[in-house]
Order: sequence, then C-alpha cells, then structure tokens
Amino acid sequence: MHRTRAAYHYAVRYVRRRETAIVQENFAKSIIGNLNRDFWSEVRKVKGSAKHVSNTVDGVTDSNDIADMFADKYDDLYTI
Repeated sequence: MHRTRAAYHYAVRYVRRRETAIVQENFAKSIIGNLNRDFWSEVRKVKGSAKHVSNTVDGVTDSNDIADMFADKYDDLYTI
C-alpha cells in the first residue's frame, strides 16, 4: 500500500510540474494531425467552461419568443 500511495503522489507531482508542457503537446498533436475537434477541445479545457447565456437576443427577452425568432430565421435561410 505504501508503494502504491507513493507512486500516486509521484504521478500527481509529475503532472503538476509538466502541466504546461502537456497542454502544449496536446495542442501540437492536434494541429499536426489536423484534428480540429481535438484542438478546440483543448482550447476549451485551457479557457475554462464557464458559459454565459444571454437573456436578450435582438431585443427579445422571452425564451419562447427567442425560440420562435430562431425558428423563423432558420425557416427563412433553409427553405427552398
């Protein structure tokens, strides 16, 4: 048990020391491999995942009205 605990703490210290290098390696791998999804996933990890939702869209504040507005815009854009 002592050996397992020591290995765990060593791994945690190793990752903390190399955190920046690990992030940079992940960015480089995603760019070199042309993996856009992985690149943006890494960006979100670094940037954080705080999401702010607006209560007002084009002056409309009611959620049902906002949904209707988006439906109308979608209908206008994608109707043949």
